This record gives sequence, C-alpha cells and structure tokens, in this order.
Amino acid sequence: MHYKRWARHGDPEVTMVKKECKVAGCERRHFCKGYCEPHYRRMRKEKALEEEINQINQQNKI
Repeated sequence: MHYKRWARHGDPEVTMVKKECKVAGCERRHFCKGYCEPHYRRMRKEKALEEEINQINQQNKI
C-alpha cells in the first residue's frame, strides 16, 4: 500500500480526502462523476430516457 501511494503521489504519508456527492444535502461518498451511487444511477437513467424521447421526436418530424 505504501509503495502505491509513493508511486502515485510521491509521498507515502498522503491522506486521501473522501469526496461527497455533489447533490445538495446528500452526504454519501462520491461514486462516479461527483455523484453517489444512487444519484449517479438516477442521472444515467434520466439521460437515457431523454435520448429515447429525442430519437422518437426526430423520427416523428415532418
């Protein structure tokens, strides 16, 4: 573990700061792209739904 810290940061005594979710009021640990796991999954699901709706709208244009 110390070697990996030294190789990555140049100092084996580096303490890692735990990031929190960037959603206001959420104190869960960071999972991906600044969000905790539940908020990240919700964001991905909503984005997928938006893309489907946009594709349907594009197909239905005259």
